[in-house]
Parts: sequence; structure tokens; C-alpha cells
Amino acid sequence: MPVGDLIEVQVFSDEGDPHLTAAVELVSPRNKDRPMPPASAAVSYRATGANEALLLEAWPAPLALGQPLPTLPLWIAADLSVPLDLEASYQATCADLRIRQAG
Repeated sequence: MPVGDLIEVQVFSDEGDPHLTAAVELVSPRNKDRPMPPASAAVSYRATGANEALLLEAWPAPLALGQPLPTLPLWIAADLSVPLDLEASYQATCADLRIRQAG
């Protein structure tokens, strides 16, 4: 990824002051700053609780070269998630940008 490019999915709550409630991140051995699976992974996060009892829940999914990207939960509320189909998003982006895929 070129320096300066950042791709992320963030979900903010609109109840009271806006705050980040969920995120999806692509993790590789180069950008890991927290304990995660040893291989590359896509990880969905959800913050639960409040103040001192704030917890971060994670749903890691391994990434393997040549395999489809996973579908992860994207939390849009404390008790509601929608499936985020990373493979479908990738395929649609390649088609929109006219990027030819190997295989």
C-alpha cells in the first residue's frame, strides 16, 4: 500500500457525542501493534461497555493468498451487526476500476 493511503471502515454512534463503535482492519505481520494471529488477517472490532468498563471485542479471520476474503460482522449498534462481505467489495472495486484479476 503506498504511503499515505489508508483504507478503513468505521462506525460511529449518533447517540450523544459521536464515538467510534466498530471498525474493520486489515492486519499484516508488518502493521501489527497488538497480539493477533501470526499470519495476515482481517479483524472486525466492537467496543462495548462504558467508561472504565469499556471492552474491545474482536473477530479475526485469517487471510490466505488465493483464497476469498472473509465476511465479517460490522456492528452498527450495540446489539446489531450487518455482514460485511469483503470478497464482494473487492470484486466490485476491481470491476469498477477495471483491474484484471489473476486466475
